[in-house]
Amino acid sequence: MNNHLQNLYAKNALDKDDSFRLVSLQPGCHNTPLTLRLLNTKLGEAQPYEAVSYVWGDVKDLVPVNVQGDIDMLTQALISQNCHAALSSFRYSDSPRLLWIESICIDQDSAIEKNHQLSLMARIYKNASQVLVYLGPGTPDSDAAMRCIHEIDEPSNDDGYGAVESSATIQENQSAVSNLFKRPWFFRVWVLQEITFAQKATVICGDNQLNWESFKTFFHWNVNAGWVQRLPFSVTYSVSPTPYVLHVTYGERLLRILEDTRTCGATDPRDKLYAILPLLDRHHEEMKVELEEYKELGLDILSYVVKESAIPGLPTWVPDWSVISPYWAATQKHAAGRYKPLAGFENRPTQYIWGWKMLHPHLIDTWTISGYTSVNDQSSRQLHVQAVSLGKIERIGDLCDIGKNCFPVGQWEKIVPDESYLEHSKIPDDIADEEFHKWHSSTLSLSKFLRTLTLDDVVYPEVAKAAVSHIKRYNGEALKDDEGKWMCFGELNEKDKERIPLMDIFQGTGSFEKQAMRILKRCDGKRLCVLSNGRIGLADDRAQVGDEVFVVQGASVPFIFRRMTSNRGRDGASEQVFTLVGGAFVLGVMNGEIWDLVQTGEVQRENLTVR
Repeated sequence: MNNHLQNLYAKNALDKDDSFRLVSLQPGCHNTPLTLRLLNTKLGEAQPYEAVSYVWGDVKDLVPVNVQGDIDMLTQALISQNCHAALSSFRYSDSPRLLWIESICIDQDSAIEKNHQLSLMARIYKNASQVLVYLGPGTPDSDAAMRCIHEIDEPSNDDGYGAVESSATIQENQSAVSNLFKRPWFFRVWVLQEITFAQKATVICGDNQLNWESFKTFFHWNVNAGWVQRLPFSVTYSVSPTPYVLHVTYGERLLRILEDTRTCGATDPRDKLYAILPLLDRHHEEMKVELEEYKELGLDILSYVVKESAIPGLPTWVPDWSVISPYWAATQKHAAGRYKPLAGFENRPTQYIWGWKMLHPHLIDTWTISGYTSVNDQSSRQLHVQAVSLGKIERIGDLCDIGKNCFPVGQWEKIVPDESYLEHSKIPDDIADEEFHKWHSSTLSLSKFLRTLTLDDVVYPEVAKAAVSHIKRYNGEALKDDEGKWMCFGELNEKDKERIPLMDIFQGTGSFEKQAMRILKRCDGKRLCVLSNGRIGLADDRAQVGDEVFVVQGASVPFIFRRMTSNRGRDGASEQVFTLVGGAFVLGVMNGEIWDLVQTGEVQRENLTVR
């Protein structure tokens, strides 16, 4: 941080046990300079202290503070503007305040000390008398939001609203609260640990303070009120962390929380993992493993690669958890289907319960990792898999980008191999009673095109047809004679596109609207693709003509790869080298059907190397 603090760190080195530092914030009046004293202590011996949770901000924007040495000599040191603002807010006028604040209490230039203190972080927050959450300076907007949340937690009258309605209009309060939850603190990945392990937490924003319990109360209130469409994950997790505990393996929970925290920020990309491991370990101590040996997640982790990595040299098959999808669907609740795709599994399930496939496949050991030297003479890692080719992409549609009001249904229809892909199947006249239900609650009656847009998973086929027709009306595209007869989503006129975002044309809480919204979510960020063998599917936004689609053994969904070279593998067999482009949906292979063709010899497994 600066030379004087470095000298203090050197004189007061921490032992390799539960030693850590505290800051004694000396008393002072409002505008007087801050004075600090560093104290070494141990977790088992520390005086009562409070831990600080805040956003570091720009570490180059520094301001001076006084640091008191062992012999009461004052020297100056530099701390960040955000750190200074937080400490100024916490300072008492008449007595010292004992705090733990990461940026000062840990030598940020010492990797050894940082790693040691990282291992103590959860205990430091757990042992603190309380955690002080600093959201930043106050504004009239944030003041209104804090008052509103307090009123919801402790209403001033019997109807549960009180000042929420009386102090301002509902719209103004709603806007203020929504803006408060956009403050950067809510999107720090470390917040999950800092709040979860806190015995008590107090949220400070400007001159206002609230107990964290008030924010949890707001979460429950918001479920019905719907003021904030999607609260930050930090709030959601603090209220209900149990989905990451019950009936889910350690590896699956790790993958879920990595996905959920993708929008959370971290200065160091590795913190995206380090910040959440203690949260999982506290529920699952007996299943802790060394990260270097961890293989439980399997090949489905490839599905979490979005865009190109921001970390130089990272293999294309490794997700960069600091990279966020730019598409609207990534900000929405996941549109989970009724059926889990099983494209890469030879042994398919035989048990069905109310239409839901019951499968808990054990990982099959079909993949390995090895080292290699890149063209830049850098050491890297490559993934070896077995896969079956579905063909190369011969045609690809325009990008579906719901956030930009673009769903090119008409253009996608033009690139399918022939008109038969757009034709719906008619229910046979002599259908048996037991088969009749399937036709009315599945995709059997839908065209190949619509089955692709719905990921071959619908409850109401007629609703799927109506939803796609509604999108075409929104686009101003002409409908065929047999399209759009059932207008269950109302009418649209020429001016609607100017005033209604595409994402809002199916607003409602009914089952019809939910199914229609799944189409928007599943196609957002995708392109329709046509493969060399006539198969159609949805491809990642980065896919290009010439890319090849494979079913990878042991992975739930197909993947798109871009060829680099071919060479000889470790066993002397021909091995093809690719980079990963992204995941795909391909109609007709998502339930493992390709393995029937492998059995008959119509297609073969291939060895792939992915870099």
